[in-house]
This record gives sequence, C-alpha cells and structure tokens, in this order.
Amino acid sequence: MRLIAITGPMGSGKSTVAAYIASRGFDVYDCDRIFNTGVINSPDYVAEIERLFGAVKGGKVDKKALSAHLAAHPEDVIRLNAAAHPRVVAKLLELTRGKDVAFAEVQVPDALDGVEHELWLVTAPAAVRAKRVAARDGRGEEEIAAMFALRKTEEPRADEVIDTDCSLEELRRRVDDVLKRAKLI
Repeated sequence: MRLIAITGPMGSGKSTVAAYIASRGFDVYDCDRIFNTGVINSPDYVAEIERLFGAVKGGKVDKKALSAHLAAHPEDVIRLNAAAHPRVVAKLLELTRGKDVAFAEVQVPDALDGVEHELWLVTAPAAVRAKRVAARDGRGEEEIAAMFALRKTEEPRADEVIDTDCSLEELRRRVDDVLKRAKLI
C-alpha cells in the first residue's frame, strides 16, 4: 500500500487539501478523528492514561484533568504521544489494509516513524495561518501566538510541499499538480 501523510502547522490548510483529495476519489483518513472515535475511550488507552497521569473519571479519559496536568507538566506531552500514536497508527493501518493508495491527515508526522509513507507538507505564512485560526476558532491574537509557540517545531522533511497562500481555485490546481507528479492522476 502507498500511504501518503498530509501534515503541516495549525491553520496551514491541511483539512482543505485533504478534503479536495477526497473529492478526487481518494481514501483520506483523519488521524485526529481516528483518535477521537477509536482510541481515546478504548479500555487499554484509558488504563494507560490512568497509569501515567491519573486523568480518568467514570472509566473515560478526563480531558480537563489531562489538559491541566499537561499545562503544569508540558514535558509529559512526550509520554502522552507515546501512549496515543502507536494506537492511532495501528487503527490507521487496519483501516487502510488492502488499499492501493491511502492518504492520512496527521498533526505529528513522527507518529508514522517506522511505517513506510510519503510526506506532503501543507504550508502558509504564519500571518495567514493566524488569520485562518482566528476566523475558524474565534481566538484572539495573543492566544493564537501562544498556541503557535506551543506547537512550534522544525518543518519535517517532505516529499512534496503545498503552499496554500492562494485562492481555492489555485490551490486545487496546485494539489492536482502534486497528484500528477505522484502519478496518481
């Protein structure tokens, strides 16, 4: 199977690119959705979160308690990711079994370490991304700046880069060009 990961920073346009690729007839999987529907309340994940952070209430992950813990101990994000990512990747591989080509929208491309994949980076200037996040989430400049600072990471090595600082029509053309270079259309 050919797995293509779509990644990029917050507000870069990953979801827009993924939705367009899906509209072209490709299977696209959102790893956040996989986490929220197939992992977060699975008994083994809940037990792991309880063991690591004690953030469980009524047999489910207590998101508020977990967020509070991570705010006080940001270094524990590494342990949280180590608990979540393998489970999400296992579900992704289960869902894509038997497919010729599948796309996965991922926030953290390192989650796919050890899995054969291509990486397509979706990008836009920080000011454009901030404006998109503000419009989408109704957040203020200071909050967005803090969110960007928390998520600031080195851009990963990418097989393709898709700049989304353009019209929707131009973005579709750019994505089609990448699909052509990848010999998918």
